[in-house]
Amino acid sequence: MTHYVVSEPAPRLPLVNGEAGDFLRQHGIVFFQHIDDEGRASGFTSDGLSALKRLAEAIFEERPKLQTGTRFDRVVKALANILVGGLGLRPRADINEAHVSAAEDAIDKWFEEASVRRKYLVPCTITPWSAAPFSVGPVHFLAVSDLAKRENVTLEALAEMPKYSALMLSLVGRTALWFAEVETVGLDEVLAAERADFAVDIALAALHIALPLHASRDVARINGRTRPNFVGTFFITPQDGRLHGGLKRREPNMTVSGELFDQLVTRQQALIESVGRRVKAYIDAEKGSPKLEQAWSDAAFWLHEGLAEPLSTVAIAKLETSAEVLFSAESTKNSSKRFYEAFNAFYGLTPHDRLRADRPQTVKQLVDRIVGARSKILHGTASTLVRDAYGEDGELRDVIELLVLEFMARFTLELDQFLVQSTFQDDTRAFLGWIKNSRQAPS
Repeated sequence: MTHYVVSEPAPRLPLVNGEAGDFLRQHGIVFFQHIDDEGRASGFTSDGLSALKRLAEAIFEERPKLQTGTRFDRVVKALANILVGGLGLRPRADINEAHVSAAEDAIDKWFEEASVRRKYLVPCTITPWSAAPFSVGPVHFLAVSDLAKRENVTLEALAEMPKYSALMLSLVGRTALWFAEVETVGLDEVLAAERADFAVDIALAALHIALPLHASRDVARINGRTRPNFVGTFFITPQDGRLHGGLKRREPNMTVSGELFDQLVTRQQALIESVGRRVKAYIDAEKGSPKLEQAWSDAAFWLHEGLAEPLSTVAIAKLETSAEVLFSAESTKNSSKRFYEAFNAFYGLTPHDRLRADRPQTVKQLVDRIVGARSKILHGTASTLVRDAYGEDGELRDVIELLVLEFMARFTLELDQFLVQSTFQDDTRAFLGWIKNSRQAPS
């Protein structure tokens, strides 16, 4: 049985269009590794790839650090390079225990080198005004001017420094003035970059919750859900042939001065610190309550997506998804049930209670409306693009935005108290039950 193949030289180079694939298949190569200057291709056969994956799986399953710090396909690729390049195995060679032991040691060394500590600098749009640096757990936000002060140079000199020139170019290209610093360790480069970006998204949820929503809605990393700083609408009327319309400035926190921004961040410090603990749990992947911690982080991502979404129908679907994820609904039927449990836990309201004494709408009516709107949009019984003529889409969006923001804030603050217990059940229903019991307990 042949596990590894080195082909005859290709008839000509370069191989174009589908010729490369045909050439590899002709020689039984399904996991390509290399082609030399003379056109000899090398790689694993189907049997060889199966054996390679079995060995990689055995190594992967014995090492939790690989499971949390990289992906299985990268381990397979690294192992293939080690067996052929590092250990020098050739076609028809038998793999013995010594080879396996050497491969395991080599994989450990490969991962150690791949998962070094990294500090990511993630460009963001936070505020156009001068404001103090702030942190949300392990994510530190600062303005470019603060970086220049730290380096003891001018902004112009900072842009010329080889260390920061690419960062500054990305910031200037989007007129962004802020960035987030995030450290990772124990993750390969691909996973670390992904973890850093999503950690910033989760951290930004703290600003969505703590600051006025009309001002903080568009805070984002610039490689995520950002829109241009200026959004234009232009049209020509046949009556006069003139161009009408104009630009609207969309930078976040335009109406919040730098001084007020600092005050709001300071005033909401307890909430921001609580969100910081959720961010740390996400980055470290070491959670005392994996399901509840992950639920909050996942919900924060969907909240961020929903707030940034310009189309109200789609925003409603994303925001309702945020609530479903937060409460681990698992289905439409359970989604309504979880909403009822949340209203009861946080506010002591039952499905048939009025939301406000001076309004006839009940909890059930609101929940049915929210869950039903998402279902209609995603299942095609309501149009995504044609807005409701009475403007109810926009009204419902306002309601669900405020509701989800409130749920997110209460959830993270209550979770802090829930996790300090000596024993707790990592389950949404148990958590909501604990909140209800704590609220009803005599003070």
